[in-house]
Amino acid sequence: MNFAEYQQKARKFAQYKDEIYPFLGLAEETGEFLGVIAKLKRGDDLVARYGSKEAAREAALKEAGDILWQLSQCLEELDMSLQDAAELNLKKLEDRLQRGVIKGQGDNR
Repeated sequence: MNFAEYQQKARKFAQYKDEIYPFLGLAEETGEFLGVIAKLKRGDDLVARYGSKEAAREAALKEAGDILWQLSQCLEELDMSLQDAAELNLKKLEDRLQRGVIKGQGDNR
C-alpha cells in the first residue's frame, strides 16, 4: 500500500464534527507515542507494564499508527496528500544530503 491508498482508506474512519479535531488529535497522539518511548528510555520495565517486549513494541506501533492517521486527516482537511508530503520530504532530504547540510539548523538550509 502507498500513502495515497492509505489516506483514501483512512478517510472512512474520519467521524468528527469539527475540522480542527485531527490537528488537536495529532498533538495528543504524538504525546502518547512519546510517552511510550520516554518510559523505555527511562528504563521502565516495559514487560511488566505491557506483558511482553512484543506487546510494548506493538503499543509504540499503535501510537505511531494513530499519528499517521491524524496527520493524514490534517492533510485531508487542507486538501493535501500524504503521498505528496512523503515524496516532497524525501526530495528535500536528498537535496540536503547532496549539499552536505543534513545536520544544521533552519528549514531552508
